[in-house]
Amino acid sequence: MARLLKLGSAMLAGCFLVAAALAPVERADQALGRGAYLEAVDILRAAAFPASGAPDADARAAWLQTHPFIGGTFDPAALGEPYTGPISPEVSDRFSRAEVRDAIREIVARAARTNIVIINEAHTMPRDRAFALEVARALRPLGYNILAAETFANHPGRDGTPLDERLARDGYARLDTGYFTLDPVFGDFVRQALAMGYRPVAYESTNHRPDLPMHEQIAAREQEQAENLVERIFRGNAHAKVLIHVGYHHVLEAPFDGGDGRAEEWMAARLKRLTGIDPLTIEQTLFNETVPTMVAHRNLLAPRMGRRPVVLYLDGRPLVEAFPPGSVDLQVIHPPLRLVRGRPDWLWRIGRRPVRVPRALLPGAGRRLIQAFRASEAADAVPLDQIVVEAGRPPPPVLVPRRTRIRWAYQDPLPTG
Repeated sequence: MARLLKLGSAMLAGCFLVAAALAPVERADQALGRGAYLEAVDILRAAAFPASGAPDADARAAWLQTHPFIGGTFDPAALGEPYTGPISPEVSDRFSRAEVRDAIREIVARAARTNIVIINEAHTMPRDRAFALEVARALRPLGYNILAAETFANHPGRDGTPLDERLARDGYARLDTGYFTLDPVFGDFVRQALAMGYRPVAYESTNHRPDLPMHEQIAAREQEQAENLVERIFRGNAHAKVLIHVGYHHVLEAPFDGGDGRAEEWMAARLKRLTGIDPLTIEQTLFNETVPTMVAHRNLLAPRMGRRPVVLYLDGRPLVEAFPPGSVDLQVIHPPLRLVRGRPDWLWRIGRRPVRVPRALLPGAGRRLIQAFRASEAADAVPLDQIVVEAGRPPPPVLVPRRTRIRWAYQDPLPTG
């Protein structure tokens, strides 16, 4: 019989009072560190969208990243009005002439010609992590067996064991494995990749220098990331087959403006130079629901896309928008978001089955976060899935990997006032 666990509201309230003087982002980080997902999201939402006073821009940015942890997608209404401006005639012309190809098929064909594949994500889009899992599955028959992720914590745990070594031993992510692995979709990407035979490697920079100008901070971080990958993977095996998961611009093979008007050299370019290996680089962050202008352009393709991610070819070569030539090899465009029984359709596509929330867990009033964990995993494991349900409304299903025995937990909102 499934066990029912409850994260005590009184305990959380006490922690909340101690941390009240901290900034909202810091309070939310502390809450996430102890697995209090609903508390963290509520803290950030209150600061990002206050009933009165100025919104906290840092809290809004953090909310965009953490709100998807509790359901797989964000609230589009909080992003503002859809883009209704003009569509670029140049982009429209290229898209109308471009050939649409299945993204996974093209990735596999090109991955066979190298031994490094680098794929990025938008930190606001768990869908990108679900697609990375599909890529990991497709690459495994080619011999890819190392998963290096920017988000993996690059330091020892309390017992002195490096956290990526503990991750390899456990086979699943815990609350301290990394920041974005707190997302159940990312956590299950890692869980399933390790079960396939991938070995996790942490490589993030640990020498933070906030006193330096931003462009020097970026350069130092990118260089250390690349050097860590060389030292921990390629120094002993130049032919190691590696899938590297990064955020945003770290995937770029050519210099690109990092935000202060300077053309920065990002991690992929530095790794390419250090190893002499030309990686397959995959960009998937541009055409998503948080970038309204790009959604408008993506929708031009919707009639030809079907329900699978695609890449575009024009005149026999991959078409990449908004980045300098040579920056990335393939640009993945995902189909428009569609909900199936209230859950994102891409979540159904990664080997999940629907499970009805037990009636005993439904709230009598207000909201409640319902969590499903793998029964065999530790108390600090990342959930398999979690959703917010409201009293009086039929809950959507929880989606968990097939052939998985689960245990249930729930979290209630902190008292207000």
